[in-house]
Amino acid sequence: MMAHSKKAINAKPPLKRKDSGFSLLEILVVVAIFLILASVAVTSLVANRRNVKTVAAANTLYSLMQQAKFRAISTRVRHLVRIQRSPDANGQRNIVSILSRDPNQTLNNYGPVIRREFLPQDVNIVRPGSTPAVVQSGAPMRDADFINDVFNIVYNEDGSVTSLAQNPGPVSGAIYFSAPDINDQRSSGLMRALSFYSSTGEVKFWFFNQATNQFQSGTMNF
Repeated sequence: MMAHSKKAINAKPPLKRKDSGFSLLEILVVVAIFLILASVAVTSLVANRRNVKTVAAANTLYSLMQQAKFRAISTRVRHLVRIQRSPDANGQRNIVSILSRDPNQTLNNYGPVIRREFLPQDVNIVRPGSTPAVVQSGAPMRDADFINDVFNIVYNEDGSVTSLAQNPGPVSGAIYFSAPDINDQRSSGLMRALSFYSSTGEVKFWFFNQATNQFQSGTMNF
């Protein structure tokens, strides 16, 4: 009896198991890291989305202008490319249409519509005043003259470009595509442009290089 009591008295209490959960500090650190990574990912995603849309707008207009040029040459009939920035009756804007000239009507009577495309609605067809039109030498980057938010260019039978007027003259210029918040310095690098040349009807791609503060030609970021 005494031996049993002595053994019970000398017995060591069982060790407490250490809690395997995370401390509040550890949880807060993990949450902070997650929020930082999520913020970076969202910013990158938004920038890529804007880039895709400005590129899509420029590529679509390029395709339409090339189609109008080739149709004018092949059919020996002038074709009109009309760019409308303002909303139509259905609220859609950034509308590009190709129309062929009716040979039985007056010089500036164009129809029917050969093709119509709607460019991305949240892309602005304009060069912000804060962005300089400084380009490589030899490039006509004068802003296209939009009258009442509409710009018309005519592709002639030889592929050249003229204005839509009673006495049409050669036209060279540029169409700019920018994100809605382009005044943000981070977004100006996403600006795109297409320039067109009167004598040949050639169309060139441009992108805004933030490092040089200039537009440069080429396929970069397209």
